Amino acid sequence: MSVARQLVLFSAGYVLAIVLDQLLKTHRLMIWNHKETDEWVSLSSGFSAVFIGNVLALLDHWRGYRPRQTIVTTLRCLGSFIGLNVAVLKLAVTTSSTELAYITSTLSIGMWFAFDRTAQGFLLALLVSTIGTFVVVKMVHLGYFTFARADMLGIDLYFPWILYSCVVCFGAIGRQLS
Repeated sequence: MSVARQLVLFSAGYVLAIVLDQLLKTHRLMIWNHKETDEWVSLSSGFSAVFIGNVLALLDHWRGYRPRQTIVTTLRCLGSFIGLNVAVLKLAVTTSSTELAYITSTLSIGMWFAFDRTAQGFLLALLVSTIGTFVVVKMVHLGYFTFARADMLGIDLYFPWILYSCVVCFGAIGRQLS
């Protein structure tokens, strides 16, 4: 577990959190009620990226799985993650939230199938997206932010699938760096 690896994972999580937060604010899909929360969300995303990248690499080592992944595959996974988020932003304007959730779930599982295909990757993504959804629901109920098109439990239905694809992306980065 080198320091450079941790720094790359943290930086990727931190920067992508800032980019996605700005995209959500620009398209008015998420409204922050407290201005001071921006920085700790980016920091927690960076630490989460380090956690996900390391845990998936450890699970691979424990199960004896040797990923045959190149830097090109990892960059394609990162591009797919960014493309999925941009597609959600564009489709959120014209598509119902249920249709958007179906589209996002299909694309997220397609990302897992294209770039991971392991049971440990699937289960880790499912676990982290479930826990992350509960954390976001709690933050919405505490009044930190609101979703513009809130559906179930005060969040958008597509949001857990964004977290799922995030785990697939940072798992791929962590595997590449290990």
